[in-house]
Amino acid sequence: MSRGAENINIKTLEQYGYLKKEIAEIEKKINKLKEQKEVYITDTVTASSDAPPYQKQLVHIRAHDKSTKLRLEKIQRLQESLYEREIYVEMKLYEIERFIISVNDSIARQIIDYKYIDGLTWTDTASKLYGYPCADRARKYLNNVLRKQ
Repeated sequence: MSRGAENINIKTLEQYGYLKKEIAEIEKKINKLKEQKEVYITDTVTASSDAPPYQKQLVHIRAHDKSTKLRLEKIQRLQESLYEREIYVEMKLYEIERFIISVNDSIARQIIDYKYIDGLTWTDTASKLYGYPCADRARKYLNNVLRKQ
């Protein structure tokens, strides 16, 4: 078994689908933050060229005001926080996937794949594995294998 796999149990396996959903939600939030437009204060001033003939001309200027800068900094911090959270969730997924690889029993790995990775019910998992719907058989088999590991 790989390092960290000894902490994997049914409750952790049940988290797999939720972790996948969480990553999708984090990515939506990151994209929403990226879409926020920068706001500028604009104005026009009168200036002249620095060489003759010194003719007046309008110059357009734009800049961030203090509140906009603070807002952009806050957005940046939120994005960084979301990236950190995404990495954390991806590490949890990786731990579960490494655990699945470490399971020595092919039937148990298939049960885990059908039930926790694909999100099938116990009945559908058993039907797919055994050819008939015996949810208790699949559930008990997996529990026995995990207890022994």
